[in-house]
Amino acid sequence: MVLLFFVVENSCVDELKVCVDNYPPFKIVEKGKITGGLDIELIELLTGAVGLKPKYDYAPWLRCLAYLKRGQTDFVSGITKRKDREIFLHYVEPPYKTKSVKTFYVKKGGGDSISQFKDLFGLTVGVLRGTKYFEKFDYSTRIIKHEVSDESSGLKMVQSDRLDAFITTEEVGDYLIQINHYENDIDKAEYKYEKEVAVYFARWP
Repeated sequence: MVLLFFVVENSCVDELKVCVDNYPPFKIVEKGKITGGLDIELIELLTGAVGLKPKYDYAPWLRCLAYLKRGQTDFVSGITKRKDREIFLHYVEPPYKTKSVKTFYVKKGGGDSISQFKDLFGLTVGVLRGTKYFEKFDYSTRIIKHEVSDESSGLKMVQSDRLDAFITTEEVGDYLIQINHYENDIDKAEYKYEKEVAVYFARWP
């Protein structure tokens, strides 16, 4: 409901500029073209209800944040609250997602090799550039973190033995494994991090 109030308040324009990164199954981008996703469906329903047309612009996550900071786009989905972001963003209440399971994906047969957090020490773990996962992991100096541009690349590097593990939200990892047919190549580690996490739509300013 708050989101609809936001859209109505901005009804002097007929378009809403939305920056979209590739984050399936929530936001699906194929060959640079936005083809769907759960977040996209929700945005279409909400904006359509008040007569606005979303104008999508695909960009990697860090670039979406930069666009928002400079006022080059109006809206983004799938964002968590951080103090540095609240300086230039308005978070639309209430959050549309409240739970997140961060899962480590490993080579097939290696699921029991990471059964507790300390088993990550000394491993090279793929992370999405510009993403925060959970504090203990983010600030650990005993885990080697290798940045990748998208989740598909991270899982492919696990599949080809170029990473020991890759961390992502469980829904995202499971979806990508299914569509890339990695079921015989990749397992989930026993250790997962599950926490109540508020995920929002956000607008500028």
